[in-house]
Amino acid sequence: MVMPTCMDRSMQAAAVVEKPEKGRALIVFRSEEEAEKYRSDTGKHPASDGWGPAALDLEDLANVLEMPDCTHVAMPEEWIGGKGGVDFFEAAAFIGMLQESAPA
Repeated sequence: MVMPTCMDRSMQAAAVVEKPEKGRALIVFRSEEEAEKYRSDTGKHPASDGWGPAALDLEDLANVLEMPDCTHVAMPEEWIGGKGGVDFFEAAAFIGMLQESAPA
């Protein structure tokens, strides 16, 4: 998984979205290419502001979800085709889904 992140000497930030009905969701993508396409198409989290994609393995993703008290994962979909939309997953269910699909 890949998440947009911003790092400088004094802080590290991850891209999140707050929805009153959903809670705080960490924004993640399946690949760096999807993350870059999203950033290019939306203008959000620009490299000029220090943002870039960070690849995470399953354990790292689970740890990041615990740190900022994220209750959900937001996965923007279909940006390449001009469609749009965001899939929201409960954080623990998302990690469980990835664990089940991981090769043994």
